[in-house]
Amino acid sequence: MKLIENINWDFHFNQLAENDYTIIDNFLPSVVYQNIKTLFSEYLEQDLLRQAGIGALGKYQIQENIRADEIFWLDRNNCTPELQTFFDFINHFIPLLNQSLFTSIKDFEFHLAHYPAGAFYKKHLDQFKERNNRILSVIVYMNDNWQKGDGGELKIYSNQDETQFELVEPIGNRLAIFRSDCVWHEVLTAHKSRKSLTGWLLKQPQGLGFLG
Repeated sequence: MKLIENINWDFHFNQLAENDYTIIDNFLPSVVYQNIKTLFSEYLEQDLLRQAGIGALGKYQIQENIRADEIFWLDRNNCTPELQTFFDFINHFIPLLNQSLFTSIKDFEFHLAHYPAGAFYKKHLDQFKERNNRILSVIVYMNDNWQKGDGGELKIYSNQDETQFELVEPIGNRLAIFRSDCVWHEVLTAHKSRKSLTGWLLKQPQGLGFLG
């Protein structure tokens, strides 16, 4: 599964190295993106997503005042052909990251994330104190008809200074990728259904579990 050739990868990798995050439009090949969108809709119709929580392992808990989205963890060992096209793409993307940024990514974990109208996720880091396995956070948005006023923007802060931030509109096939250990961020309240494919690139292999 080839990467998109018209994306300036060098520019985005330099930006990621310098600013700890970057935004890439039209990230996934069209067929992969459409596959995941179709699968997402089917899972929503089947009511397979569940309320998300915060914390790792024994500290995992539901706190709707902090996080109100619903998720479905994806399993590479038991996946549909649609999902396999995405996993194949990520397996080609990781070596490029490792070579360009001198990272040592060895694995990944992903889930589908749905924010119904009224849902949000307060300011947080993606790295746990109990577990430091996450290197990069990866969010691929699935909202083709997003318009200003729909809410659900990703708010990325600069060094915890709440006066300095960037708002990322959750436009379809847009990628937000950032360091999991130091980039503070939140999801603003969604005013309509907001969907994303969200995951983490890992230092060491990691199975499925309550990872928050």
